[in-house]
Amino acid sequence: MKKIILALAILLALPFTISENIVLTYIGFGNTPQEVIINIFNNYSTSIQNPSLYVDGKLYANLEMSLPSKGSANYILYLEPGEHEIEIRYKNESSKITVNIFIPPSLPEEQKVNTTNTAIKAAIAIIIIILIVLLYFLILRKPRLIK
Repeated sequence: MKKIILALAILLALPFTISENIVLTYIGFGNTPQEVIINIFNNYSTSIQNPSLYVDGKLYANLEMSLPSKGSANYILYLEPGEHEIEIRYKNESSKITVNIFIPPSLPEEQKVNTTNTAIKAAIAIIIIILIVLLYFLILRKPRLIK
């Protein structure tokens, strides 16, 4: 029975012993798809000073900041299209995320104009159909006799 209680106590305490002290999360894109917004959260009981930011295993920036205990900060990175691994390091702790930057191809100018012309043609066709239906009911309808 003692072994079961000891094993249960260890299993319940395990999430607290392996929790990350510095957490990196992806928030989204900025004004352009190349701008990636991340959040850095300090789960330490003390403040952290100047963590390092790595992209694809290479040093991107030494962040000159002080994060208070249980505090967080947002940071914007400018990255090229493709899949990137972003990592924040402080002392012997680290946290990683992977982001995929995709820039949709822009349409050629002729294709943009054709899209507008197609919408105009469709609107004109709908108006003509409505007018034909109205004229049919107004002109070709049998008159009613009033008694």
